[in-house]
Amino acid sequence: MRLASHDVLGIDTIMMVYWLMLCVQLLVKSSGKLILLDKLLLRLRESGHRVLIFCQMVRMLDILAEYLQLRHFPFQVSGCVHLDTSTSLALSVYPSCISMAWLVEA
Repeated sequence: MRLASHDVLGIDTIMMVYWLMLCVQLLVKSSGKLILLDKLLLRLRESGHRVLIFCQMVRMLDILAEYLQLRHFPFQVSGCVHLDTSTSLALSVYPSCISMAWLVEA
């Protein structure tokens, strides 16, 4: 029995996990740059590194934020900052922060 007319509300937990994995695969495979970024970030996460990602387009920041959320990578989105400010921000202000990635609009 469906609780509402929305299709996703009737899907059980196993199907939701499968759906999220499929979303990640479709998102990553849609761009050669995201394929490389995915491989790189998985390797960096295993070795305990943190990354700072600069992007000029807000829409690309949204796509990267969605990707990081689907991959369960802890991340933070910063506003528009200059290179010197953002580099010092990542290296000195957040030394004990649990975030793995910072998305910065350059």
